[in-house]
Formats: sequence, C-alpha cells, structure tokens
Amino acid sequence: MDDIALPLDIPANVTEKSSKVFASDGTTGIINILRQNNVTANYHISCLSTEYWYWNRNLTSQFTVLSTNTFHNITSVSMIEHRKYPLYASVWHPEKNQFEWVVGRGVGHISHDQEAIQVGQYFANFLVGEARKNGQKFANATEEAETLMYNFNHLKVYEGKEPDAYFTEIYRFKQ
Repeated sequence: MDDIALPLDIPANVTEKSSKVFASDGTTGIINILRQNNVTANYHISCLSTEYWYWNRNLTSQFTVLSTNTFHNITSVSMIEHRKYPLYASVWHPEKNQFEWVVGRGVGHISHDQEAIQVGQYFANFLVGEARKNGQKFANATEEAETLMYNFNHLKVYEGKEPDAYFTEIYRFKQ
C-alpha cells in the first residue's frame, strides 16, 4: 500500500472501553472518523496479513488487533496494542495529515481536512500522554540540555531535499 489514504476496518468489539489507544475517544469520535473517512496515510510495501497474524499464537496471545485494511484483496493488520504493556503499533502514519505537505508524490493522497487533522492530534496527544506516565526526570535543566542530540559532534545533520526525500532533517551517527 504505497501512497494511499484509507479508512480503517475497526472491529465492533474495539471501543473506548476495550482499548487503551481509544480510551479517551468518548467525545471526539475518532473511531468513527477512522472507520468512515480516508484519513490514514499508508506508505508501505510490506504488510502482515491477518491470515498470518491469526496463525501466529505468539502474536495473538500478546497483542490485540485494533484495525485492519484491505487493499488488492489482501487484508492486513494496520494497528495493534499490547494486552499488558504500553506498546502500540500502526502501519499508517498519523503524523502526515498535519505535517506532510510535499508537492508531488502523495500530495493528493494525504488528507488535510478537519477530521484528518483531528486524528493526527488525537494520536499525538495519546502518545505524549503515555510518555508522561514515565516518572523519570532529569535532575535539572542543565543536565537535560547536555543530553540533547544537538550536542553530539559525531553526527551529521542533512537539511534540504533530495529527489526522493520527504523530510528536511536526517541524523546520521558514525558507527
């Protein structure tokens, strides 16, 4: 599924009560937006078929499928969450609706409408909320500033556009 926007096939049993990802969806209707609108940006050439997923007991015993997609007669897993731990995965890109405005490839396939932006904001807020549950903190602002990646001289920062690059900064670390 390269360069396509799709709605998600979210099973009826996946609700704000059954899923950690959708737990705060009560008033926003994100599940309905995802089910009814082409707001997910898909840029991948490989997928995990539902046939393989349900065959693999290691996966099904630990993770819950939150959504699937069907494209070219192949149904694949598109979102999962761990049953116990705060581990989540999505094969579509919730950040692209808000932040990807590349002229050319994908411009017609990434939705920038109100619902698409709402989806991106919902997932950003969810992930930041999950990160905030971690009680670890730096001792002070100086210690925090010293750990920023900008302080490391051994990395090269590329800024600009290559013909097939869609991001403006790429950080490369020496091995």
